[in-house]
Amino acid sequence: MELDHTELLRTFYAESEENLATMEEGLLELEAHPDDPAHIDQVFRAAHTLKGNSSSLGFETMAKQAHDAEHILERVRGGELRADGDLISMLLSAVDAMKRCLREAPAHLAVRDAGPAPPSDAMERAAARPASRTIRLDAARMEALLDLAGEITIAADRTRRKIDALPAEMRGALIDCVEEQDRLLRELHETVMNCRMVPIGPTFRRHVRTIRDLEQSTGRAIHLTLEGEDVEVDMTVIEALSDPLIHLIRNAIAHGIEPPDVRVERGKDPAGHVRLTARQERETIVVNVIDDGAGVPLDKVRERALAMGVDVRAMADAELLELIFTPGFSTAETVTSTSGRGVGMDVVRRNIERVRGKIQVVSKPGEGTTVVIRLPLTLAVITGLIVAVGGELFVLPLSVVAECIERPSATDVAPTGVMYVRGDPVPFVSLRSFLGFGGAWRGREVVVIAEHETGRAGLVVDEVLGEAQTVIKPAGSVLRGVRGVTGTAVMGNGSIAMVIDPGAIFREVERRTE
Repeated sequence: MELDHTELLRTFYAESEENLATMEEGLLELEAHPDDPAHIDQVFRAAHTLKGNSSSLGFETMAKQAHDAEHILERVRGGELRADGDLISMLLSAVDAMKRCLREAPAHLAVRDAGPAPPSDAMERAAARPASRTIRLDAARMEALLDLAGEITIAADRTRRKIDALPAEMRGALIDCVEEQDRLLRELHETVMNCRMVPIGPTFRRHVRTIRDLEQSTGRAIHLTLEGEDVEVDMTVIEALSDPLIHLIRNAIAHGIEPPDVRVERGKDPAGHVRLTARQERETIVVNVIDDGAGVPLDKVRERALAMGVDVRAMADAELLELIFTPGFSTAETVTSTSGRGVGMDVVRRNIERVRGKIQVVSKPGEGTTVVIRLPLTLAVITGLIVAVGGELFVLPLSVVAECIERPSATDVAPTGVMYVRGDPVPFVSLRSFLGFGGAWRGREVVVIAEHETGRAGLVVDEVLGEAQTVIKPAGSVLRGVRGVTGTAVMGNGSIAMVIDPGAIFREVERRTE
């Protein structure tokens, strides 16, 4: 029998990652409930499976590590050892070692040639495993399937446009066929999109380990609460959210949660509380990282901003909090492994905006800090406002558009400035000028009023062409360095439009002005 070694390795890596995650989650549960046999059995089975799979494929180092963990867990099952904090720490270290081994394995290990039959324990596991209606699907194949569904939709739209251009007497029978085709295409697209949706719970639960490690390194006691674990999000959004969550949790504990004795003096529970919540709002998922610590020290923010040459005299609290996203901005007095709120927050914002998300900090002195992250449910499709500038098409996410008005004749043709909308001052930016288009629009320009972190601002465009739902493609290498451009969209007529992030444009203009 010939084996597809590449496919075998791919399956082994995927199953090993799942089993290591199961071990980690089970060990953390076991620490909280050391006498619960269900958690002991859960971790034991995962270690046993890792040992068998690793051994059968020649991953001897990993098999030895899994065997040692299994042996310790067998003694816990038998009552010889108790699952106290030290034992759990040792087993978690073994899990970390196996994770490293799994990452490094492709560089120096190969799969054994097919020879002897699978070991009996592996056969027993396979026989005992219940029948499943699920399959593993490579992420690249899912992306290709989504692209294909999008291309089919675009091709169908072109067909529809050609039929609409025919004389009325020729359209009759064709219209019925096209309407049925549209219905089937919508169902196809929704089905593919649903296949990409995964619950956010596993991403949240991964941070139980993060909290435990930080408790040990900082000496703080932390209670973690998870809410909205069943909210489903596009798998690409989940991947983009993982690293920012780690950074925000570390910041919340290192510079938000006070030491136990300080909390008691302030009338608080000696253990700090961190909450991760998720909820869906229309086509957006809102993720909150909430702590009940001391809040962001605005006096230190002002002091640091002044040292950096920023005039903060007229700044409101919300504007001051925006400064912590400035590269290199920190209120930390010392640098530690869990360094201050602000160090790296610019990176957090960039990662969130890379997937068309928004991030905002809300803080109350003495009560705590809430970091609000708004993300699209999916990165594959966008409902946007189509605008034109210099003969090119652009898409603005409809979720940030407040209204569209004609540019007042009283305003000059300056690339930036302030206009008044119903008596309220609104800063504006000319998209034509920002992107470097030459010439001027001969007609009356339109101002798209968009919401951003600290208020509203206007983006001046030549024309507004309407709303559309479009398939999003990643920005290519040519556009990757263009500020404010987050991707490209294929329009119904086959033309390409750039997807614009108004908030990023407004911040870039502010940066240039400063």
